Amino acid sequence: MIDNSTPQFRAVRLDDLPLLFALLERIKVASIFDQLIPQRPNWVGDLSFGQVVAGWQVYILSESDHRLNHVEDGSSSARMSIRLA
Repeated sequence: MIDNSTPQFRAVRLDDLPLLFALLERIKVASIFDQLIPQRPNWVGDLSFGQVVAGWQVYILSESDHRLNHVEDGSSSARMSIRLA
């Protein structure tokens, strides 16, 4: 039986990935990169160059790690897929 006089609390972990993606979307990082750097003709995929850069920035900010060799592992654990040809 639950005692209603004692408040019960539940801790919910908020991850930083949605917050960082929303922040970068709000300041339009992807569109700025897309305007500054033209898309190459051999670029194939659902994501623009600016979106890839924004995803990389989210990883760097989230993991506090700027080394490129860990970006692939981090993106796969966050269930993101990036197709480049």
